[in-house]
Amino acid sequence: MKIREVLDRKKPQRRTVPVLLEPDLAEQHARMLLNLRKAERAATRSNDRVVQDEPVSITEAIEALEIAVEDATVMFTVEAMPAQDWSDLVGAHEPTVEQKQDGWPYDAEGMGPPLLAASIVEIGGEPETVSEKEAAKIWNEWSDAERTNLFLAAVAVNREVRNVPFTKPASRRTENSEKS
Repeated sequence: MKIREVLDRKKPQRRTVPVLLEPDLAEQHARMLLNLRKAERAATRSNDRVVQDEPVSITEAIEALEIAVEDATVMFTVEAMPAQDWSDLVGAHEPTVEQKQDGWPYDAEGMGPPLLAASIVEIGGEPETVSEKEAAKIWNEWSDAERTNLFLAAVAVNREVRNVPFTKPASRRTENSEKS
């Protein structure tokens, strides 16, 4: 393979992060799973047909709720930046003295919105450009867990090397394990 072909074919790393737009659905799901466990225990101890059918009803409700959760989940795709852009971004957000003492290579608070703006390339499978103002709104208004998931995915595509599991030696191992 020639270098020109490699340069033409090489794509930046990407990661996809699910974001649940209606977090109450997750809480409802957790409650319904708990109710299902209780109903299953009650059904094993009862001869009452209504009690025995309760797990089936709850399972059907859970399946409907899982569809609602799926519909309320949007996938954000982040993409690696060119190396110099990443380096410039990190350099523009030096860690504070305290952050340096804690081992941070950058100021995550300051770097968050510009990193998200530079890295988010798709929302819901559609190409999207996020402004720094929109990224700052995500950073300031979403929960720490939600923004951290996006931030860590954006850091990961810029910092991690992904191993390729489909090399010839790995494929031989997979073929051999399937034969046994």
